[in-house]
Amino acid sequence: MFERFLKRARDRSRYLDGPFAAERERYMAHLCSEGRTEGVLAEINGLLLTIAERIDVLAGSVTREQLRAAAHEWIKERAASNRTAGRPKNAGRRFTSVGCAWFRFLGRLSESRVEMPGSDLLNSFSACLLDECGFSPVTVQGRRECLQPFFCWLEQRKRPLSAVNARDMSAYLSSSKFASLRRTTISLHVQALRSFFRYASGRGLCAVGIAECIDAPLLYAFEHLPQGPDWEDVKRLIVDASGETPEDIRDRPILLLHAVYGFRVSEVRQLRLEDIDWQNELIRLRRSKHGKTQEYPLTQDVGEAMLSYLKNVRPRSPHRECSCPCHSRSGLFRGRDSHQ
Repeated sequence: MFERFLKRARDRSRYLDGPFAAERERYMAHLCSEGRTEGVLAEINGLLLTIAERIDVLAGSVTREQLRAAAHEWIKERAASNRTAGRPKNAGRRFTSVGCAWFRFLGRLSESRVEMPGSDLLNSFSACLLDECGFSPVTVQGRRECLQPFFCWLEQRKRPLSAVNARDMSAYLSSSKFASLRRTTISLHVQALRSFFRYASGRGLCAVGIAECIDAPLLYAFEHLPQGPDWEDVKRLIVDASGETPEDIRDRPILLLHAVYGFRVSEVRQLRLEDIDWQNELIRLRRSKHGKTQEYPLTQDVGEAMLSYLKNVRPRSPHRECSCPCHSRSGLFRGRDSHQ
């Protein structure tokens, strides 16, 4: 499991020989099955080792306060050794949240059993999102976290859900809680509220039409995304990879999969030989977020490029997907510079 995120043998040895490797590996496998992205998995993998080096996982139950204290000491150590570069401002909170999730998974997190407002409704709503709507557990957990403050707000005002109206929603979204939030974060809360009120109104738990009355902040398409290359530049990249060297023959199908289908880097890396249906001219891709398999027509250019690579360049290997620990260019697309 650790080999998936670590390229250097020295780093892999450190993670394998570090404390509580079995418990860390078991939790990482669980997160992979939930469809977490590669970047998030790599971050959590690093934090788990940091936590394991500071807290005895098997000594007994651990409280959130202990994790906060360990996070505080970790931040102080990094500051004292001038190793704060590359760490986000919320590193301490991430340490605590990842630690809580890990110890909860291991059954060793000591949590207060105080019933939060709206717990029963949130449980039934979450079950609906998981079982009927097919949402990923990560998405469902995000919706719950957005809705919990709303139920606390209702509890403080002794306002039952059945009496909530559009004026209440306007007052809630105008409260001080949202004053310092970004528009994108507010939009996530609005999505969760709209989704919940559609669910609640469909079951007669609240007035009809509240979801449509919740205004979301204006978001501009692609405002936070880096601009991609121009199409002319993409075409030049593909032309430049039209040579006969092993590297060009390997790179051309990779570029075409990105340009023609819009596949993510992780999705191209995870392609297996059996994902290409040559007889029916299809590519089958398992989406990392929701775990569903999608089919795409195999175009002639992409098919010929992949066939040329498989026949002429890809070395013999027992690995059928991106799981080979011996080189960063592993998986279906491994050039001649890979481990033989």
